[in-house]
Amino acid sequence: MYRISELASKYNLSRSTLLYYDRTGLLTPSARNEAGYRLYSESDAKRLEAICAYRRTGLSLDDIRSILDSVAAREREVLEQRLHQLGGEIQALQNQQKVLAGILKIKATKTAPFSATDKELWVSMFRSAGMDDAAMTRWHQKFEQLAPQDHHAFLLAIGISEKEALQIRKLSRNAEKAPLKMKYVYEFYQGLDRLGPGSTASTLAALERLPALPGSAKILDIGCGCGLQTLVLAERLSGQIIAVDNHQQFLDKLQQTLVQEGLTDRITPYLASMFELPFADQSFDLIWSEGAIYIMGFGEGLQNWRRLLKPAGLLAVTEVSWFTADPPAEIITYWKVNYPAMQTVEQNRKTIAASGYQLLGDFPLPASDWLEEYYQPQFAQLQKMRGKYPDQPEALAVCEEIEQEIEMYRRYGDSFGYQFFLMEKKK
Repeated sequence: MYRISELASKYNLSRSTLLYYDRTGLLTPSARNEAGYRLYSESDAKRLEAICAYRRTGLSLDDIRSILDSVAAREREVLEQRLHQLGGEIQALQNQQKVLAGILKIKATKTAPFSATDKELWVSMFRSAGMDDAAMTRWHQKFEQLAPQDHHAFLLAIGISEKEALQIRKLSRNAEKAPLKMKYVYEFYQGLDRLGPGSTASTLAALERLPALPGSAKILDIGCGCGLQTLVLAERLSGQIIAVDNHQQFLDKLQQTLVQEGLTDRITPYLASMFELPFADQSFDLIWSEGAIYIMGFGEGLQNWRRLLKPAGLLAVTEVSWFTADPPAEIITYWKVNYPAMQTVEQNRKTIAASGYQLLGDFPLPASDWLEEYYQPQFAQLQKMRGKYPDQPEALAVCEEIEQEIEMYRRYGDSFGYQFFLMEKKK
């Protein structure tokens, strides 16, 4: 007999999915133990295996229930043969979409202006080709397996932000565990101003530790998002700021704020990817990046952005880091999935030195930057999502993962966190 967590783990499902299947009568446990816990038999497990197989083909839960409850075994075999044929047809469609994605990438590399197809149109194209949510997820999964960097470029080209692109790629690498999650991840993060830990106080604390800049300083804010820290920089520093993000909606929101605050002459929103920054060498006195350098990788970001700094130019970044060389096993396992390249603070200091910088100082972001500034606004989003999708297991699974992240920080926040690193380019 299986307990609910054991059966969920066996088929890479969330506990909430099995609870939902029980509540709707799709999969009812054969027994309960004395403590009232659900117990599933081998027959239950085989039924769940069939549910998963049918679910991957895109059948609705109602259709699956009808097949399992009313169709004879021999008839099911015929249906399953047809489903395998459909799987081959879906694979052919996926190959066609891969070709289109390659064409899109080629066009994106041309020097002439390129107006990227937006994600709504691509979804419409997928739908018209007969692909449901599950098929689209499998397409992303295959794209990520075969060409991860091209997959990333494709997501950027259709107007998805780099941080959201990373979420989609992460889910693509684990798509068998979350066949329909990407839609709900994207919906959850819409409307949140802050997509990573931080605060005005921490931005100011970092500024105070830096040498004075000239009044005509040129400043680049990479991965600016909606520009919370950009506005602080403009308030405390003279000079011109270019605020870069690859997501136009974030930049539009920043532009509205600039108009309201009368800062359009100080800050220029700029649509670009941090992987392909179109600025000349030695253009900036200061580069700022909060919660974004991990997208490239800490060492790669330091090396790639160095050319943009003037001699003795300054760089300030936050990077999630281990605070101890021996963190608990549970949090190690968690971050191996979410950020396997994560290093200790000391290792990051060595990376800074090896990348051609002089470290000026560093400090950890306080717990309030996580719990109050970053996670507190998410609670309302979680409540909204749960209220909107009470019977949608994939949406509930997204909520569970976000709640798990919050719980991981609450339990192990003394073992990891964001470290603000301040450095100067060596001459």
